[in-house]
Amino acid sequence: MSEFATRLADWPRCTRHNLAFNSNQGECMRGIGSAKSLLSKQEQHLYGRLVRAFPGHVILAHVALPGLSELDPVVADFLICRPDFSVLAMVELARRDAPRDIQTTSQHHRDRILGSAGLKVIRVLADDLPAEAALKALVAAVPPLRCAS
Repeated sequence: MSEFATRLADWPRCTRHNLAFNSNQGECMRGIGSAKSLLSKQEQHLYGRLVRAFPGHVILAHVALPGLSELDPVVADFLICRPDFSVLAMVELARRDAPRDIQTTSQHHRDRILGSAGLKVIRVLADDLPAEAALKALVAAVPPLRCAS
């Protein structure tokens, strides 16, 4: 048993949550098992497909892209990076629950920002995820966005 696990086992239990209780700080220590997942189920499925479709590449999730917009921070759902961490493509998970006009306006705004950076953006529907081969074909076929001045 590790030193941490031994120390944790010696802590009194919090009866309210049945978790370890840190008497020094007077609070329950919530375990990893109770933490909320960083990715939704749909994002987890897409992440798995991206990892399988692009072996040898680095797949990053929920990445803030600093310096692209001073007003609205741009956060990529997924980035497909080469081993040197240069970006091959950005993958966005489109959700059908957003009103169409708001989603389109938001996409045009993001496209202008991303076009200035020359990023290749792939949008996939959350409830109709493409297979690994289709993801590879999309990344190969879609040209980088170009800023239309």
